[in-house]
Amino acid sequence: MAAKRKKHTSEFKAQVALAALKSNKSLQQLAEEFELHPVQVSTWKKRLSSHAARLFENGKQQARELDFSAERRLLHSKIGELTIKLDLAYSTAHHQNGSKSWKDQKKPTRPKRAHGRASAAE
Repeated sequence: MAAKRKKHTSEFKAQVALAALKSNKSLQQLAEEFELHPVQVSTWKKRLSSHAARLFENGKQQARELDFSAERRLLHSKIGELTIKLDLAYSTAHHQNGSKSWKDQKKPTRPKRAHGRASAAE
């Protein structure tokens, strides 16, 4: 049976990546110290190096992204609420008219025009 995968916290990953960046030890030595595979240490080190600039980005950009996701959630909930109200209004109105459901209603049709012009003398 295969060994169960370990789940490491983000704090532990950051600790290992920082140690890999600032340490004079080899990846193999760090891997033994933290009981990890050297490839994992290398992966976390690369990830920290590539995403370190995000820590110093303008706070407005991060706030804008958070506001966008919060606004999206709010709008999705509003759409759901309005859909429910609309369905209820349709079903109530059509039920009072004797119909089973608003979905069962046929769309109103216009009277068909005769082909050609109808003369006023006719």
